Amino acid sequence: MVLKRGVCGKMDFDTQHDAAGRRFYVDKSGRLPPMPSVTTILSQSSPFQHSGPTAITWTGELVHYHILHNEMPDIEMDYPDTLPPWKMPSFDVTNAKLEKALKMWNSLDKSIREPEDVEVVCWNIDPPYAGRGDWKGLYEGDKTILDIKTGNYYTYYKMQIAAYMATQGADRGVIVRLDLNEERNPKGLPKVYSWYKEDLEKDLCKFHELARR
Repeated sequence: MVLKRGVCGKMDFDTQHDAAGRRFYVDKSGRLPPMPSVTTILSQSSPFQHSGPTAITWTGELVHYHILHNEMPDIEMDYPDTLPPWKMPSFDVTNAKLEKALKMWNSLDKSIREPEDVEVVCWNIDPPYAGRGDWKGLYEGDKTILDIKTGNYYTYYKMQIAAYMATQGADRGVIVRLDLNEERNPKGLPKVYSWYKEDLEKDLCKFHELARR
C-alpha cells in the first residue's frame, strides 16, 4: 500500500510496505531497485518491533506535520492517516500534547527553526537504503540534517542521523527531542543532541553493516 510520496532532487519515491510490515522506498521511474527504509534496517538492532500505528506514534506524526508545515507551508505534506476509532486518542489529549510540543519547539533558538527544506528523502545505493530527514539546512554555519523525536532517547538514533547525513554531505547531525511523556519531562523542556560527522563515523559503519545483512 502506497502511503506517501517524497522527492529528492529529480528522484521521485513512493513509500510501500511488504506483507511483513517492512517499509521500502520505491523509485517511481524504475531506475533504482526498492530500498529498505532506515527505520526498517534499524529495527534489527532495536528491542522494539513495530506492530503497526498506535496512538503514541500517530501523535508523534501529527506533531511532525504541524511543526514542519508551519516552518515551510509551501511544501506539500501528507496529513497523518487516521487510526481506527478504538485506537484514536481523545481530542483533548491530542490537543494538549500538540500544544506542548509546539511550545517546546518554539522555545528553541531561531536558527534551528529556519530550514532550507523539510521531509527530505535521503537515499543511498551501496548499501541500499532510504529514509526521510525532517529538516535540512544551516545550523550555526554547518550543513545540517535534523530529526525530531517526541519520545524517549535511544542510542540507535545516532546511526539513523549518520545514515541521513551521509547521503546529503552534511557536516552535522541534530536530534531535537520534544518528549511528551509527563513523567520523563514534567517541565516540558526540549533537548538538543548534536554531533559532527567525525563523531558518528563508527555509527555510520555499524549502520552500513546492518544494511548489508
